[in-house]
Formats: sequence, structure tokens, C-alpha cells
Amino acid sequence: MLIIFDFDGVLADTYIVDGEFYEWMKKRLGIEYDFFTNVMLYYEYLFDALSVPHYVWWPKVLEKMGIDATTDFIDEAVCELWYLRTTRARIDPKIPGYLKLLVDKGHILSIVAGCDEIHGLKHDRILFTGMEKYFSDIIIVGETKGIDTKWSAVKHLMNKYDLSSNETVYVDDKPEAIMEVKIKTNVKTIQLVDRRYLDKVPWMHPFRADYIVYSFDELIHLIDKISVE
Repeated sequence: MLIIFDFDGVLADTYIVDGEFYEWMKKRLGIEYDFFTNVMLYYEYLFDALSVPHYVWWPKVLEKMGIDATTDFIDEAVCELWYLRTTRARIDPKIPGYLKLLVDKGHILSIVAGCDEIHGLKHDRILFTGMEKYFSDIIIVGETKGIDTKWSAVKHLMNKYDLSSNETVYVDDKPEAIMEVKIKTNVKTIQLVDRRYLDKVPWMHPFRADYIVYSFDELIHLIDKISVE
């Protein structure tokens, strides 16, 4: 089978550092009120769901709070956030072994991920994990030539390996991304989501994948089951 993985939230939990980041922002701006971090986390998940970049919504939200954030500060904050998401992301230590197991079983593994706010960073972050050796393809939507949507990336890979929708599995943590891929390609879809995020906006969506799992262990067992159906 062709198994296509998203990156953030699937192969690496990058959201785990967001609270730490907004505490950094709070101190950097000299903000004293306690609720700042929770308010910013609320907006973080909301605007993540709407795909609004930080450099667009941060100045507006901070202005509403009476905080004048300069362009230089916004640039500094974007770099700090992505530095933390690169160096402090939580990666299940069993994942590399599981990926090798899938490759050894003859599956083709690919990554299809959205681009970051800093050009080229998503690819660098994937390389930073050391997991790139298990993947035949790494496609960054918006940066890989000719690919501007996740579903077009999935179709490209299906055509490349001459595999049908029944022979292709797409794994993502976000229901909206899964819905888009499902509608356009009809591949088998799996939502891999940490239970801690189920009450957050990007993961609160009426669409349901063909399968839902809550850990990489469950994902591997499910793929074994799907591959023999």
C-alpha cells in the first residue's frame, strides 16, 4: 500500500510547545495579567483551523489587548515559535521503528504536509527528526512544484506509483484536511489524534475519517488490518 502521512500532529506533536511559547511572549512583552497565555492559545487553535498565519492575526489580537507589537517583534516571535516547534516537539520514540516495520513489509511511505510561515522550514523540520530515510517522497504543499493542495499531492503520488484509492491510505490529525482529501480522491482515511486536543477548535469538526485512532500503536495495528482486507 501507499501510506501518506501528514507531519505536524501525526509524526511529531509540535503543538505541545505552544503554551511555553506564549509564556515567552508574555514575558517578552512585559505583560502581567495571568490570562494572556490561555487567551492566546484559544486564538492559536481558532486561527490554525482557519489557516490564518501568525503574522496576520497576532498584531490584531495584541492590538485589541492594548499591546503595540512592532513588525520586528512579530518577526522575532515567528522565529521563536518555529524554533521551539522544531527543537522541542514531542516524538514518540517508537515511531521510527514502526516506520521501518512498514517499509520492511513492502509499503510505500510518503509525507504530504503544508508549508510553514518560513519558506523551506517544514522540510528542514522533517530532516531534523531524522525520519526522512523512511519516506520515498516528501511533498510540501505550496513549495513543491505543481502542488498547491493536499489532495493534488495525494493524486500525484497515486499516479506516480500507479495505485488505486483502495491501495492508498491518508493519515492526518485534522478532520478538515481529511475531508478535502477524501472528497477529491476517495482514498482510505485515518485520523490520528491525541485525545488532549479533541476539545480544541481545529479538531472539533463534524466530518469523520474512515477510521480514528488515538496513538501510533493503534495506527500500526489498523494498517495491518486494512492491508489484508
